[in-house]
Formats: sequence, C-alpha cells, structure tokens
Amino acid sequence: MAKFKDFDKFYEGTKSVLLVFSLFNTKYTMPASMPAKLMIEILRGQKEDDLDPGLLLGICESLLGNKQLDDLMTKGFTVDQMEDVIEWAAAEYGNTDLVKKEPGEDEVKAGGTSAANFPIQK
Repeated sequence: MAKFKDFDKFYEGTKSVLLVFSLFNTKYTMPASMPAKLMIEILRGQKEDDLDPGLLLGICESLLGNKQLDDLMTKGFTVDQMEDVIEWAAAEYGNTDLVKKEPGEDEVKAGGTSAANFPIQK
C-alpha cells in the first residue's frame, strides 16, 4: 500500500495574501509566497558574495511578472530601488539570505535605513 498526500486539498483551504507595495504612485503586487523557481535561482546564484545583475533581473521577473517590471522600468526604476524591493520581499517571505547584512554581522538588525525596514501600512 502506498502513502498518499493530497496537497491540492491541503492548500485549497489556505488563504493567500499578496504582497503589495507602492512606488511611483502605483501599487504593485507579488505572490503571497516565494515561487519555487525563484528559490532555486537564488540558491544557484549564492555561490558568489553579491547577486549578479542577471539574477536580480530574474528575481524581479519572478516576483513581479514582466508587465509590472516593464511598467516600473519605464517609470525610472533604479538598481537601488530594485534591491530594496527584493530585500523587502525576501524579509516578508522569511528569507533573510537576501537581506543585506553588514560585514561580520550574523543576523539582520531591525531598523536601519533600508526600504525593507519601513513600516507596512494597512
């Protein structure tokens, strides 16, 4: 006899809350949980100390989709803003590997000037 787990049924009853942020007076949404494809891309890219630009682009595409990312880029989305959005999303997803750390710091400090630390409005 085989063991069986029906994940469709399990996830059917769970509520998903999208991540929403505002930039350039426009609201943008991201998935409620981190896409598996994104996690795999991150793990593959962790061989280096800094995320390369191609990986940053891939992360943004996975989180925002091409339409929202194109909209942001036409409005002047900067690399610093992109990093802040990714860092905030990573913190929301509970993935502190993508949150900037100071040299020699074992854990991410609460507060600071990063956009990931600005309060969430409800």
